[in-house]
Amino acid sequence: MKYLEYLDDFEDTPCRNKKGQFLECITSLMTKLENPHKQFKSIHVAGTNGKTSVINTLFSVLCCAGYKVGKFASRYTYEFGEQIQINGENITDEEIEEYLEVLKPLVKEQQEANIYVNRRDILTSVAFMHFAKYQVDIALVESSFGGLFDSTNIISPLVSVITKIDSDAGDRLGEITEDIVGIIKQNTPVITSNFSTSLTIITNKAIAMNADIIRVASKNTETTHFNISKPMRLTYGGNHYFTALKGRHQGINTAIALECFALLNNIGFNIETNHIENGFAGVDTASMFEVMSRKPLVIFDSASNLSGLKALMQNVEDYFWGNIKKTVFIVVLEKSKNLDVFMAVLAKHMPRGGNIIFTNGIGSNFYLADELFDAYVKSDKRYSVTDYIAKRRTHSIAYCINNFPDALSGAIKEHGHDAAIMIIGGHSIYKNVKDIMDK
Repeated sequence: MKYLEYLDDFEDTPCRNKKGQFLECITSLMTKLENPHKQFKSIHVAGTNGKTSVINTLFSVLCCAGYKVGKFASRYTYEFGEQIQINGENITDEEIEEYLEVLKPLVKEQQEANIYVNRRDILTSVAFMHFAKYQVDIALVESSFGGLFDSTNIISPLVSVITKIDSDAGDRLGEITEDIVGIIKQNTPVITSNFSTSLTIITNKAIAMNADIIRVASKNTETTHFNISKPMRLTYGGNHYFTALKGRHQGINTAIALECFALLNNIGFNIETNHIENGFAGVDTASMFEVMSRKPLVIFDSASNLSGLKALMQNVEDYFWGNIKKTVFIVVLEKSKNLDVFMAVLAKHMPRGGNIIFTNGIGSNFYLADELFDAYVKSDKRYSVTDYIAKRRTHSIAYCINNFPDALSGAIKEHGHDAAIMIIGGHSIYKNVKDIMDK
């Protein structure tokens, strides 16, 4: 795939050093391409947690309602083309090469004019060209670099969605939120699930932009029926819904989607109850507490930040407490993540008698298994000395197996008959895990 070699020549970071000119490149590209982003309706989704769940839910329901739906995601799980889809069909390698033939000379012009071009500018252009070519009814667009500085922020959506905003470094929460609220547009409704500091910032921005704000509060959502083999039930607005997504935190994300459907129906879309029911049942759950195997029970979760890991540990309690003899965690972690924070949460919430296997990821951007082990033991000792923690849990058994395939096969061989095996790692290892499991 030659296009990957071309894309690898561009940095994957936004332009933050030119105030007021951070969308200079994408604006110029869109103009020269006759503004493909203005040829379709869109929903813009930003946040630090829950974006994928919201977009996948919207996508599934809108497809069930008979619309031609584009999806532009900030990442992929298995194939590169997953990032740009229309009604479940990935963009092909040939189509990407075709769009790049048009883009390459335009990008070169930007560079010669000393205008910063990043990888996201190019991918965003490809996505918008694709959606315009095939005349999608609506595109679901995920922001990658926060909000304000992301190339996708050039669109004028029907609605802006801001999912949960969190930070492993709590003192940066306000800064991160200020960036994300950059997606709020004049007179465009905003749906959010945030509270406290983030909600205040979002509300102030919405008022300044004369944008109606709809808040989905956790106290108004109820999730029940935690069974690994059955749909989860959400109660919202006095109605019951069943979704393939799993976990209490997914109740909020599903409710956000419901509020989107209500807004869309008010402006001419036709999304009926049966579309929602069928769409919820078929929502894509890849890498989100995904059951990769039932016998043995192997689950993959892409949790790699504070909120994601807390949600995962809550899922372990909800789904397995009392009906699984033990849980085994296989942990891989990218160096971009806060090691001490991650291990503190893991140690604090580890189930009684849980086993943890630390292993190396593929490539230099992952922590070594020994580094993970040392950080975990340090946190485990700290939490074990308090009376409360000591009473509610025993020490976990932690060890290292440097090779990931050996770690997985060893866990299955030793514990597969009576345990839930949880693989915790970022999206970048999903393909490797999937390939191993398929074999």
